[in-house]
Amino acid sequence: MKRKSKTVQIFSLSAIDLLASALGSFVVLAVILYPYYLKTQRAAADAENLAGEIQEAERDAAVIERANEAAVKRLRNAEEGNQALAELRRQKEMLDEALARGKKTEEKLQSKIQDVVSFALLGHRTQARSFLILADVSVRLKKPKDYSATLVSTIERVLESLNESHMLEILGYQVRGSRSNPRVEFHRWPSGGGPAKMTKETKREAAAFTRTLPAKAEGAAATFNALRTALDSPTEAILLMTYGVPRWPVDMDWRALVREITKSNAGAKEIHTIAMGIAFSKRNYYKDEKERTSFIAFMQTLAKENGGDFSAVVDD
Repeated sequence: MKRKSKTVQIFSLSAIDLLASALGSFVVLAVILYPYYLKTQRAAADAENLAGEIQEAERDAAVIERANEAAVKRLRNAEEGNQALAELRRQKEMLDEALARGKKTEEKLQSKIQDVVSFALLGHRTQARSFLILADVSVRLKKPKDYSATLVSTIERVLESLNESHMLEILGYQVRGSRSNPRVEFHRWPSGGGPAKMTKETKREAAAFTRTLPAKAEGAAATFNALRTALDSPTEAILLMTYGVPRWPVDMDWRALVREITKSNAGAKEIHTIAMGIAFSKRNYYKDEKERTSFIAFMQTLAKENGGDFSAVVDD
């Protein structure tokens, strides 16, 4: 029996059919899956875009977070600043209150000081703001020693101590004529009478007037009459500048003079006394020591009884 040939044919009809069927299946699957493939690409692109947006959002969130932290910090600082400002305001209010109390205390102290002493004039404590200088221009101004310069410099020292809040009047006094016909004379500044406000101009005028007084030195010292006249002045204090025990009126003892003046004054004015030169001089210009001590006692007593101070200007 003849054996059949076993040659294999690759491209037989069956093989072609199989391949065609497989290709057809692939084509069918490709057609079916193709839309999904496009969606996958778009989804990948969308996913990539979304990832970028997420990253950008994360960056924005980080920026916002840092800005929020800075805002919180500023807010905290502001709150602390407000608290500090409030504390500063409270402290300022306390300081203002303390300053107000201090000013009131200062005003009270100033008032008390003003009640005690206005200022010191030639070392004399005084509450007064207006003064009358009562200057002895009797012959004792030049004899036995010339005290013209002492008188002028003493009055000029008074002028230097005064300011525009003070008033001043100067009254030089003496008695001239005979015993039977005595004449009490006064030399006034201002010439119209009454005290003048102490400006630079009036100080110059007062100093110029003072320098004319030594040329008028003559006669006896009418201290009693001068004091009586001075009590009528509107000034608050009298500064008596003289050189010895009052010698006129001749029948009046210095103690009686003090009593009369103190009674007439009745505490209305301060009377300060200034012994000029010879009272404490090393040289003795008095006839005896009793006269010297009487002069000092007169000046001290007159000042003490009338709320004033006593001092001496020594020029030897």
